[in-house]
Formats: sequence, C-alpha cells, structure tokens
Amino acid sequence: MNNSTSAIAAINVSEENQMRERVWDPFKVVFPNGLIGCPEWRNFILQPYPADKLGELVCLDAQGISIAVANPVWLKVNYDFELDESDVAFLQLADVSEALVLCVLTLQRKPPVLYANLAGPLIINIKTKLGKQIVLNEQVYPLRTPVLDGQFAKEFIEILTRQPLEHETSQPNQNIPFMREKGA
Repeated sequence: MNNSTSAIAAINVSEENQMRERVWDPFKVVFPNGLIGCPEWRNFILQPYPADKLGELVCLDAQGISIAVANPVWLKVNYDFELDESDVAFLQLADVSEALVLCVLTLQRKPPVLYANLAGPLIINIKTKLGKQIVLNEQVYPLRTPVLDGQFAKEFIEILTRQPLEHETSQPNQNIPFMREKGA
C-alpha cells in the first residue's frame, strides 16, 4: 500500500474526501464471492443513475435483478473504517484511492422511506473491477439507516423503481427488497 506501511487500508469517506465524489461510467464488476445472502450473484454492470452519486448494479447472473446503490457522500455518512489485510489482498488494492465505497439501498413504499445499509458496504477496486461486500460493526453502522422519508422519498422511489406509488396494491409498511426486477 502506498498510503500505509501495513497492508491494512484505512477507508475514510467524507465530503472532504473528494475521491468518493467521482462520477463513473458504466463498467463490469466481479464479486468473486457473490453478495451476502446471494453468493451466486457475482457479475454485475455498475451504471450511474441520472441523479448524482447514485447507481444501479445490474446482475448478469440472474436475469431481471438490479440493486440500487449510493455513494456515502450523498447519504451524508462519514465512513471511517479499516479493511483488514485479507480484504486488501482480495481486492488487489495497491492504494486506498482505488477503492470505491457504495451502500446498498432498501426502499419502503408505505410509508415511503429510503434506507441505506451502512453495515454492509460494497468495496470496489476501480482499477481491477473486483468487488467485495464487507460487514462492519452493526452497532456503529446500522443495517437500516433512514435516508429520505415523506414526499421526497415517494418521488425518489418512483424514479428508482420507475413505478408510481399511487398505483401500489401492497400492504402498509411493505419493504421492497434491495433489488428490483428490471423493466418492472
């Protein structure tokens, strides 16, 4: 590692840390171990949404599945954690600046709330295009952190799912899984 004498990478994601503010072009990313709970989902295309600092991981291993993700800077989250030596080696990180950190989003339709999973961020090496979902201390970084609610959340969920909420037939407090079916 160029930024440290050990193989442990200190990841600090804050508004001051401009490397997290990059806008990306679509690219293929491989999660060799899959995602937590979905080990068979390994190959994705990461594409940005028109909204700044948001993206969509489109799964190439399961037709019709995509996952909404967000840059922690947009979420106003100051991440400050370390990757252990095995994660640094697994991701082939030569420098911490090669790490792109993204949070998985969960959408709740009734009442409309947008949540971010801060306990399980996705770390992507932007040079090698290798990714890994890591698990952080859940007491420090919760699984479900509300990011938006009310009218803003309603409008945002409609944009992300491309479906108006007024036409929903779901029960109150029904969550949309963090993934959605493409074209739904």
